[in-house]
Amino acid sequence: MLIRAALGLACLAVVAGVAITRWSTLLAGHPAYPRAYLALLRPLAEQGHLVVVVKPPLGVALLASARPALDAHGATTSWAVGGHSLGGVAAATEVGDPRVRGVFFWASYPSRDLSDAAVAAASVFGENDGLSTPADIDASRDRLPPSTVFTEVPGAVHAFFGDYGSQAGDGTPTTDRATAQRLIVAATAGFVDGL
Repeated sequence: MLIRAALGLACLAVVAGVAITRWSTLLAGHPAYPRAYLALLRPLAEQGHLVVVVKPPLGVALLASARPALDAHGATTSWAVGGHSLGGVAAATEVGDPRVRGVFFWASYPSRDLSDAAVAAASVFGENDGLSTPADIDASRDRLPPSTVFTEVPGAVHAFFGDYGSQAGDGTPTTDRATAQRLIVAATAGFVDGL
């Protein structure tokens, strides 16, 4: 298992596959220190994925880019990019790069139309999220490819997609963080492994 934290780039990368032929990149959406996502991603690392966490520039997710990770690992030709909250919005801007084969959203959705994009897509969201509400996720369906897999995490809230504490405006959880995070990890691992 290897989890690396670096502060110079703008992404959090999860490498999938023993032969390192597939990658996924998660862009942190909360201004909290990116280590807030490590505990959630540790199970992916324990499954054999390399996890690299990188701080978004100025703590602003919308300034983040997956390209430094993609460029740093040029031998890797198949990537999935994704993000939490505003990190998902930033990740969606990478769709169109020929190396990007998939996009995943944690409590997030794209700001632009990806419905005709030639990528696999997954949306994992919390039932009680007060920031990226289930209604917001539902309204985004038309902006995602028709084959997008949607996974609602029962009782989960926005802050359960990381370990940074509570967040103003979020909903009230009706499940515990550990249970919700196991479901988030399972949905994400299934998506990345399926590329």
